[in-house]
Amino acid sequence: MSNPQKVAMDAYLKEMADLVAQRQALSKRISGLEKALRGMIDLLGTDEEQMEYMEKLDELVPPVGLSDAIEQALGKEDGDPLLPTEIRDRVIGYLGNHSNQMASVHTTLKRLVKRNPFIETVQKDGKTAYRWVSMGERMVRDIQLRAAAEEMRKAGSEIGTPPSLDSSAEKLMRQALGRKKK
Repeated sequence: MSNPQKVAMDAYLKEMADLVAQRQALSKRISGLEKALRGMIDLLGTDEEQMEYMEKLDELVPPVGLSDAIEQALGKEDGDPLLPTEIRDRVIGYLGNHSNQMASVHTTLKRLVKRNPFIETVQKDGKTAYRWVSMGERMVRDIQLRAAAEEMRKAGSEIGTPPSLDSSAEKLMRQALGRKKK
């Protein structure tokens, strides 16, 4: 005769295994939909439209951790730079278990700048600030860089010889890189 407790436990284990498999399939589907939506959002015409749909998506799939929360906070500012203290104030809900909140924000920002081409550092009131670079802005910079590279190629006398930049090529390159003349 079989033990009724073991029979019940085996049934629960089978049901649990089925539910875990369903959860994994749902997670995979949700992840695929999220990636597709984020890609489609990047193709929208204006930053306002992009932000509208990013906010809708973030309501359904909220940022998971501090990095995601910081990226979201920067993305909502339409390219306006934020100081680390301003960023901290926007993500304070994700910092409850951090003993040194500003150190956590600074460390996360440094890591994000290295890995995320949509975040850059700028100066604001003489301090380092961070801003979100929209897809449109990145595309304009890319076009400017390509134009500057073409001007530099045309200005070069032969392959391997560094070209002497004329003022228009130098100006294009500085614009594309966001630098001022020294």
